Amino acid sequence: MTMAQSLQYPFSRGSIQITSSDISSPPDFDAGFLSHAADLAPQVWTYKKMREIMRRMPSFRGELEATHPQFQPGSKAACINEYQPFASEVLYSEEDNKAIEEWVREKVETTWHAS
Repeated sequence: MTMAQSLQYPFSRGSIQITSSDISSPPDFDAGFLSHAADLAPQVWTYKKMREIMRRMPSFRGELEATHPQFQPGSKAACINEYQPFASEVLYSEEDNKAIEEWVREKVETTWHAS
């Protein structure tokens, strides 16, 4: 099972600028993801809340570590790789929060699509 998070009204804004009078020249495009500091905290909170929801589902059988932040060895936030019915609450340290912030920065992308 997979869950995704998105900010419906982010403060961050991108830009697009004409770079030349030549029509074949590519524009200067900046998506602006996370360019406003206020957009990071809700993404971190949502990651934690979605993880909590998934871990409490009766169908929970473990987490795929490759799809989560890289928590330090021994972290209480480390992924569970085996069946644990109704896994306990995750306790995040400041180091864990920084790992989540870095993960969000690396993984954020647009939710826009053609349909």
